[in-house]
Amino acid sequence: MKALVQPNGRVAQIEADGEEFPVHEGLVWVDCDTNVRADKFTYDFSDQAFAEIVVPVLTYEEARRAQYGHIGDQLDMQYWDLVNGTSIWQDHIAAVKAAHPKPV
Repeated sequence: MKALVQPNGRVAQIEADGEEFPVHEGLVWVDCDTNVRADKFTYDFSDQAFAEIVVPVLTYEEARRAQYGHIGDQLDMQYWDLVNGTSIWQDHIAAVKAAHPKPV
């Protein structure tokens, strides 16, 4: 098998043995094992080795913090809620808390 590797090391495509390999400018075909998957592995050109992409697991606090948005945006929501008599900010906060509940 061969992996089509982007200049940044991300595996873009996997081709099985015997398939025709198209030419891609800036991309490189590299021999790989059957466990290598596109968009799940990177290739280190200096070590000439594949590594699985590790996606960090966020705590509920980190996930909430990312979803709440910037404080300036929240203050703007609160202002417009007061002006328009709406509850957009409260609805937003409730949706984030529901999506990322505090563990018991």
